[in-house]
Amino acid sequence: MLQVSHTQQAPPALVEPLTARECEVLLLLAQGCTNPEIAALLCIAVSTVKVHIRNVYAKLHARNRIEAINAAYRLHLIHHPT
Repeated sequence: MLQVSHTQQAPPALVEPLTARECEVLLLLAQGCTNPEIAALLCIAVSTVKVHIRNVYAKLHARNRIEAINAAYRLHLIHHPT
């Protein structure tokens, strides 16, 4: 039977912090933007967006957008709108 753990662990600190641009990309990911939309909003190439996303995934130990966004919330890198 599965049980819920009632102990809370502090979120691990990032070994390498996100750059300002990676934070912008992460925020746009959390808002549901596609790669072409992010590229247009930031005036960069889609290939550059993909590089930033790959870097975000690596730094947050994420395999996809959902994991990256969840990690960002857990690490207080982004916040739910109030």
